[in-house]
Amino acid sequence: MPKPFPPLPGTPLPIFYQAGESHVLVYAAGFLVRVEKQNWQELLHSSSEWQILRDHAIQSNREPARWQSYTPFSLHIYLTQKCNLACSYCFSKPTRSNQTASELTTEAILSAAELVSENCCQWNSPMTVVFHGGGEPTQDKRIEPLAHYIRDICEHKNIQSFFYLATNGVMRAEIADKMCGLFDLIGLSCDGPPDIQDAQRPTRAGTGSSKFIENTAKVFNEHHQEFEVRVTLTKASWPRMPDIAAYLIEELHPQAINVELCYRTSSFPVDENDFEGFIDTYFKAQEVCQRSKVPWRTSRMRPAQPHRQYCHILQNTLQIIPGDAASMCFLDSDAQESTKSNTQIGVYQHKGHTWHIDQAKLNKNRKIVLRKEAYCKDCFAQTHCHRSCPDRCPIAAPQKLPDLHCKLNRQLLRTALESEGQTLAEHCKENNLTIAGKEIIAC
Repeated sequence: MPKPFPPLPGTPLPIFYQAGESHVLVYAAGFLVRVEKQNWQELLHSSSEWQILRDHAIQSNREPARWQSYTPFSLHIYLTQKCNLACSYCFSKPTRSNQTASELTTEAILSAAELVSENCCQWNSPMTVVFHGGGEPTQDKRIEPLAHYIRDICEHKNIQSFFYLATNGVMRAEIADKMCGLFDLIGLSCDGPPDIQDAQRPTRAGTGSSKFIENTAKVFNEHHQEFEVRVTLTKASWPRMPDIAAYLIEELHPQAINVELCYRTSSFPVDENDFEGFIDTYFKAQEVCQRSKVPWRTSRMRPAQPHRQYCHILQNTLQIIPGDAASMCFLDSDAQESTKSNTQIGVYQHKGHTWHIDQAKLNKNRKIVLRKEAYCKDCFAQTHCHRSCPDRCPIAAPQKLPDLHCKLNRQLLRTALESEGQTLAEHCKENNLTIAGKEIIAC
């Protein structure tokens, strides 16, 4: 089988093509063109679509400014290790015996907020504040006053802000009520219908959590609180993606659904023999969502957004974790984890009331993360692929590509582009066109 979407001959830009029987698809990050096969190169190069392709390719070829230095404009706060769920695939293994690292100190949080807000002032940048964690942030009673305090800092400094909460949704109705209006967007974790949710995300007492999620979503909807659902797919649940999509739309009514394969499990939940079935099921679920105008998407593949690993040192994000440390990896839930994994990039110094960021270590790690892999050079997904992060971290060990993540991402994107190519074909036929293009926002 020919390699899908090889580089387009005659240009050094990252533009790729695939020839069919009657047409050719040409792709640059975030833009797809369908052109009739006869004299397609001449037709393409003389079209306005060619200039758009070039512009997209040039833009994707530039390293985003955020990759060139570390100036955090985003603050991720892992308030606590406490959690009321016992998820079967949980990647967070906090050192629960270490009581001194059970939560972030308020002093460290406020100092980090000042640091990031000063950066935003200096660079005239909006500030993003995320309450997240290896624990459940709503388990910490400080969440409401802290959110108000940091928002006041932004308003005082005339900084635009965006507040986000990631929650498992297992909370009393009065807590859910308080979260409404406190955050611009809430990410609510739910893996699907009650039989899936209760099996994969039971409470620590061993009971089901689905009723809590439904009640929390009801409160959010009553208050017109914007929220999206985050679905973690396991080997047992991914074959039911259409059922999951239908349940979430009918019962929870989110503004979007974000799906991810579980991280760092003993084995990847999809093997190569599953690829065709997984991708077919994925797009069937997407069709279910499209009928209700609800986005169904994954962070694995974001064509409209140049990105690489999820690594915080590439995202200008300061993530602070219990133990008053800063980490470059969202999987770290306390200072001992970040020390062990060598992903700690800073500590809060109580004596000086300041955050110390290890710039030398940070710069060294950035070079490792941004190292260009030979395999990626000619890949049509090179500018919008997560590079197997976080399952394969280049800081811990050299990456061996292509791996299962890489192969799945390529096949997922290829299927999406071929499907969009069919849409363009219908558009060309209806309008008697020989060439047409469209923006590709997400898979």
